[in-house]
Amino acid sequence: MDVNRCQCCTKSRMELVLNIGSYELAEIFCAHAVQVTHDDLVSAVKAEHVRNIHLLVNHGAPVNKFNDRGLLTYKDSALDIALQSSLTSAASVLLCHGADLDSDCAVTQAFKSKNMKTLYFLLTECAEATKAVMLKPETLIRAVKLGDIQLIQILLEAGADIDGVHNNMTPLMSAFDIEVIKFLLNKGANVNFKTTTTALIYALSWDYFDDINSTIRPKLSPIEMEEKMLPVINLFLKHGANLEDSVDYGCTALMDSAKGYFSTEILKYLIHTGTDVNQSDELGLTALHGAATYHKLDFAEALLKHGAVVNLKSFNGRTPLHEAVKDVNITHFFLENHSKVNAKDVYGNTPLSLAVKYSGDMVDVVKLLIASGADVNHKNNSGMSPLWLAAQNFNLKCMELLIDSKADLGHSEQHQKSALSVLLNDWFPSGQSQKTALILAQHGASAEFVRSDVIHRLIAAGNDGILIQKLIKSGFCPTDIILKSPILNWPETCVSPLAVSLILDSIQQKEAILTSDVELIQELCRLGIDVNRCQCCKKSRMELVLNIGSYELAEILCAHAVQVTHDDLVSAVKAEHVRNIHLLVNHGAPVNKFNDRGLLTYKDSALDIALQSSLTSAASVLLYNGADLDAECAVTQAFKSMNTKTLSFLLTECAETTKAVMLKPETLIRAVKLGDIQLIQILLEAGADIDGVHNNMTPLMSAFDIEVITFLLNKGANVNFKTTTTALIYALSWDYFDDINSTIRPNLSPIEMEEKMLPVIDLFLKHGANLEDSNDYGCTALINSAKGYCSTEVLKYLIHTGTDINRKDDEGFTALHGAATYHKLDFAEALLKYGAIVNLKSFNGRTPLHEAVEDVNITKLFLENQAKVNAKDVFGNTPLSLASKCFGDMVDVVKLLIASGSDVNHKNNSGISPLWLAAQKFNIKCLEFLIDAKADLSHDDQQQKSALSVVLNDWLPSGQCQQTALILAQHGASAEFVRFDVIHRLIAAGNDGILIQKLIKSRFCPTDIILKSPIMNWPETCVSPLAVSLILDSVDFCLYLIENWYLTKSDIKILSRNKRIIHFLQQRRTKALSYLKQVSRQPMRLELLCFITVSSALGSDRGRRQRIHNSKLPVPFQDMLLFSRLEVKVLQQVTRKGTSFLQELSENQVEENDED
Repeated sequence: MDVNRCQCCTKSRMELVLNIGSYELAEIFCAHAVQVTHDDLVSAVKAEHVRNIHLLVNHGAPVNKFNDRGLLTYKDSALDIALQSSLTSAASVLLCHGADLDSDCAVTQAFKSKNMKTLYFLLTECAEATKAVMLKPETLIRAVKLGDIQLIQILLEAGADIDGVHNNMTPLMSAFDIEVIKFLLNKGANVNFKTTTTALIYALSWDYFDDINSTIRPKLSPIEMEEKMLPVINLFLKHGANLEDSVDYGCTALMDSAKGYFSTEILKYLIHTGTDVNQSDELGLTALHGAATYHKLDFAEALLKHGAVVNLKSFNGRTPLHEAVKDVNITHFFLENHSKVNAKDVYGNTPLSLAVKYSGDMVDVVKLLIASGADVNHKNNSGMSPLWLAAQNFNLKCMELLIDSKADLGHSEQHQKSALSVLLNDWFPSGQSQKTALILAQHGASAEFVRSDVIHRLIAAGNDGILIQKLIKSGFCPTDIILKSPILNWPETCVSPLAVSLILDSIQQKEAILTSDVELIQELCRLGIDVNRCQCCKKSRMELVLNIGSYELAEILCAHAVQVTHDDLVSAVKAEHVRNIHLLVNHGAPVNKFNDRGLLTYKDSALDIALQSSLTSAASVLLYNGADLDAECAVTQAFKSMNTKTLSFLLTECAETTKAVMLKPETLIRAVKLGDIQLIQILLEAGADIDGVHNNMTPLMSAFDIEVITFLLNKGANVNFKTTTTALIYALSWDYFDDINSTIRPNLSPIEMEEKMLPVIDLFLKHGANLEDSNDYGCTALINSAKGYCSTEVLKYLIHTGTDINRKDDEGFTALHGAATYHKLDFAEALLKYGAIVNLKSFNGRTPLHEAVEDVNITKLFLENQAKVNAKDVFGNTPLSLASKCFGDMVDVVKLLIASGSDVNHKNNSGISPLWLAAQKFNIKCLEFLIDAKADLSHDDQQQKSALSVVLNDWLPSGQCQQTALILAQHGASAEFVRFDVIHRLIAAGNDGILIQKLIKSRFCPTDIILKSPIMNWPETCVSPLAVSLILDSVDFCLYLIENWYLTKSDIKILSRNKRIIHFLQQRRTKALSYLKQVSRQPMRLELLCFITVSSALGSDRGRRQRIHNSKLPVPFQDMLLFSRLEVKVLQQVTRKGTSFLQELSENQVEENDED
């Protein structure tokens, strides 16, 4: 038997055996000298049979793929397919036998498809081969965007530059996940590294907002983004981000925040950290200018409150008030804050000068400025007053208001101008000019310097006589205009206003050019009139004639040696006069357009305009006379404008010139999108590839019209042709939906799209579409339908055609996972009904229930269908773990999971319980419910953590931190491993005292923080809670701490009228000074002194409580030392300089271990 060829089909025997997947049969064939090829190796890889791969390689199968010209090619080779399919064992075998790895392509594809398994394999097992790619900055940036810390670690260990730059971006600038940012900073990423910007400034920009929203789903709103960014900005500043650094055009973080997506919370935070509110950019503009320009009143209020100078000028002399005049509210605000209303910029413009000339007639702003003392008669460097500027821009309401405010209506001898001359000295006074001039004339404006022939021109421009009468009354007497020669058959060489009226009246009666008109032109030319230039405008005589469209007049001009240009040819084309085109070309008009440097240019040439306007007869004349055709541009424009007439002309009459463009895949794809079968037929007959690929798309993938799809399939389009996807899979995706809606109007709704797509899917399947084929992410048609726009009708249709309902993609996710992720309850119900396995795990160990925890209805459905409520992913997270940390406080889901038996105390691989996760994400409702469900509130000695330490161990405990911590403390959560200086930090962070009192009662005794150097001018190198209260001027906290003896040894000095401390408080003019003086007026009581001494001797570490209990002190005294009977009282919060204090404290604090 011939072991190499099957008689019944085109497949080889070995290919059939490999599809079956039998090692024994393959071994038999090899023993009988079967010929094996690289394609056989590909088949073995696709079938995931590693033993068969070994067998084929040992039997001589080439491990590398070669193209028709004998050149080695990586794409679609066995190794490429193995890596794309995450078959790392197969890839190892191939590499071991010499398969050539295109590391750049392999790593790029793995990142694109988020194929973590392959990425780890490439970056560890193939480290030598992929080192060059690993060291590229863009590789590390991709890993950062993926958010995989282990992957980032591998790249850094391989030598990747943590500050490497790609497209002006560093890894730190590209990061969004807080854990990734922390990791990069801890690994030494330079927080102040500058490309065109810095990480801090970029994080505050709209570009960053858009970049993040292009990579994550669902997209974040500005408010959601801000919530996530506050800890990031904290982190940057903690690691030394320079607030005064700027981008390439001089903007600091503060300036960018005034232009970006944030609210004033960020602005205030940046100000509190000590940034210069008056720093300017390269144009001299400050954050206050930015707030004015972007109409941000709340920002302007905050900036002025914190010291912004309201009259600071930019380099062109503009104050924030100049920038604010488009917004009445900000203008009003600046004026209330003593903005100089008559400040001048370098052009001499005041805010009023700018307000009166802006489009939109800013009359409310103008009223406000005038009421605040703006000089209505100030003139700028060009001699223009606000009245003249308002008139020039036809802002009638502003003009009338200025006139009512006694604006000067006179003229300027120095500038030889008046308001009326500014308006009326054009060759053609427009309707707006006339209307504006009439208002000025009615109020007695000077008519000096208005052109002498204004009456003639107003008659010709269609004035109703009122303005003319006003001007005559003001001093315009009857005037003759002297002509070089008679015009429009007027028999005299001068025209009075009456003559102009008579001539124009006669022309208006004509519906066509008469023989006498032609004869007049003929006579004028004979008498020597300049045939090249019109005296009244910038147009040439020929251009005027071509606009009229008269061949006879054009012929006369040509006969009298008129100069013709390519622009004249353009005019003839626009007027659609083919005879004139012939005439101009024969008279020497250049058929091609040349730019200023003498280079031929196609855009806006006569041929370009002819083709864009579908004037194919004009185009034929131009081409016949040598016009140069830019085939690429012409075809592209015709497709863009759906100009089928021009397209047919280009692809038939200009076939030789356009052939190269016609054979490009994108040309056929455009024709398919256009839906013109005749055009498609022309392209195919010219040799276009029906399966040609452009941007990973084939014509069949791009088609929408059912007739076009039928035509392509009948012409042999391969329904299973695969780029990164197939036609069937792509048709079920959101990308296809968006692509179609970008080309048709009106846009279709998902329901309308589905109605049109059901017959298409049916057509694909009838032509042999493979339901089990997958895209580059491993998604089949069924999986894609669960993520796309379709309803369950499509899903059921696919299921009934026999698709594998439990097939996994490259990450191990099934259609059921997809339905859960995209909140498709009806899909999940249908999939379960037809046999989807509810507990099937992805490669990261997640079941559909893990993916469903953002949707209570789908979670309920899965639980009702026996989903394992305590299933763990590879990180040890159960569905409850994920639900507890979901954004949005998914308390209903948490309730459902706990009611179904979820372990509330399960800890993931990082030792974090659901309670800790909920606390970490400030999900208050989830936290309270977990506590009610008996979640463990104790600490973890192994991890040296507790729920309270997870929440409170940040340098700046935010309001959310404090609220979360208070709930934990109220329910008795362990305070072990909370940072020793938490009381100091909570006072500075604006706590109202309740949480502080809870913590003190639980174990926190008075403690001094030792400093490397003094902070905020405090004269000592240690600070107690009392010292913090004094530095931040909180009388309430001072009073409370002293009354409750919550004092350290260093406080004895404070209470003993220490001169340096008193001087410090006097310099700062604190409210606490008088109280401290009153307290320290008498010597300290002996019992208080003893108490402080004993309290200090007992220490402040974890063993203090036990030492107190072991002492022989009386029980009441023990209670006092434990502060267990502390009065619970709401105290006035610190509102100023708390953040600045904490920042300085963090920089200068001796760590707890150093202190010990």
